[in-house]
Amino acid sequence: MALRAAADSEDCVSYADFSRIALYHETEGYYRRSRPRVGKGTATDFYTSVSVGSVFGRLISEAARQLITSSDPADYTLTEIGAEPEGGMFNGVATGFGTVKTFPLGSDFVPDDCTVIAANEVLDAQPFHRLEFHEGSWREWGVLVTDDELTEVPLSALSQPVQNQLAAELPHRMPEGYRLDISLEAESLLRSWCAGNWGGGVILIDYGKPWLELLTATPQGSARAYYRHQQESDLLARPGQQDLTTHVCWDRLEGVLRDAGFKVQPLERQEAFLVKRAWAEIERVNTDQANRQQLQSLLHPGGFGAKFQVLSATR
Repeated sequence: MALRAAADSEDCVSYADFSRIALYHETEGYYRRSRPRVGKGTATDFYTSVSVGSVFGRLISEAARQLITSSDPADYTLTEIGAEPEGGMFNGVATGFGTVKTFPLGSDFVPDDCTVIAANEVLDAQPFHRLEFHEGSWREWGVLVTDDELTEVPLSALSQPVQNQLAAELPHRMPEGYRLDISLEAESLLRSWCAGNWGGGVILIDYGKPWLELLTATPQGSARAYYRHQQESDLLARPGQQDLTTHVCWDRLEGVLRDAGFKVQPLERQEAFLVKRAWAEIERVNTDQANRQQLQSLLHPGGFGAKFQVLSATR
């Protein structure tokens, strides 16, 4: 068992190590297993904007063209990071870009010189740390690994990534027992995408909150599991068999983009972003009765329109 092998002398792993193994272990990880995960069928676990149909890819490709409006899209590569094996958001879509590439979740991204990245629900699916405010200070939680069960336990000290990247920003006063789930690896992943001298744009579609809201609005933490379209509260159940996800921290991701030389656009709800950036395609889609239901799912505040936010940037 991979978790057993990763445990320390006290038979513990951090939540970051647990979620990394549960999601991405080469043989036992959720995203490494060859079974459908996304869609509305009973054998899948969740569905996304991509599951709605090809309209989403049409709208995002139009938004990508508008993002680099001063350039010719034919000179650019439109790249989807996190495409599912059964097909990505641009599958079968006339994007207007010179080249379209897809990189499955967990694969190494290699940008062309002129690239626009689109990543839908990728950063929320990264390993995360779990912290709790206890008796005047923050402590980190992990998982005790035994032959019989997995148990959530406090760790003896903050892990090195938390000490190096987060500890200085943690508030000194918080309600007792307040939990913070945060993915430092989502920030590292975005930083790796931005590395190098390539130019173009980034479109990140996900659900998340600003830093201050993560510290006030989610007292039980934001991490959760999904299995067969049901939200599960037990994150330790079925490791490798259920999806684990946590809210991204938008302003920390904005900082990563700015540090890499990107001009960051204001964070928007998905509906507002698409209406602003893809109105021409929305009008074209709306003339087709068969596509109107897809459009409503993507834009309506009761559907994906308000559930997801979009962060975009150019360089």
